[in-house]
Amino acid sequence: PIGARSAAAAALTGDWNKVDLYNKDISDFTNDVNEAVITPAQDSAVQKKDKEWQDRVIGKTAHILFPQFSRAKSVQGKVDTGANISSIHAEDIKIEGNNVSCRLPALAGDNTVRMQLQTQQAVKSADGGTEYRPVVLFDISINGKALSGIEFNLNDRSKMSNDVLIGHNVLEKAKLIVDPTMEGDEGYWAEMAKLFEGVTAPE
Repeated sequence: PIGARSAAAAALTGDWNKVDLYNKDISDFTNDVNEAVITPAQDSAVQKKDKEWQDRVIGKTAHILFPQFSRAKSVQGKVDTGANISSIHAEDIKIEGNNVSCRLPALAGDNTVRMQLQTQQAVKSADGGTEYRPVVLFDISINGKALSGIEFNLNDRSKMSNDVLIGHNVLEKAKLIVDPTMEGDEGYWAEMAKLFEGVTAPE
């Protein structure tokens, strides 16, 4: 193959055969690259990677669906990798034997919901004391992954920006990857951008 410097020298001496050969080598190389970019195998690999990150990467927030409620809708939750279990905002919480009743504004409006009490989670309060929060189970869907029997503690989150806190138990069971530098679903798009870093689209 003729290099760029050799082609330049050939042009100065009028050896146009070498210049033509250089141009042909560059053209063949460009065609090879273009063909490689659009091969079905590479297209399939990109789609597979696309689906993988779409299913697994989340940012500082994510949307959760609670399908067991008639008013099922997605609720934006804040991701907290330091929380062992997840949490949801609840009002008028009352423990009655093995059950707990409360209002879940994000899921059931002003209606009172009655659920089976699983346990009570001991949480350190700001004043140094211990607060006990009732724990219940929910079926949820996050990033297209359906999860059943997920523990959530019931807590007054009225002063928080999100009604739902997504804890480690959800992240682990759904096998999610958290990108804390991204908002919402931007983590996925950032990973896709890395795939094409340095790649120049053919003209």
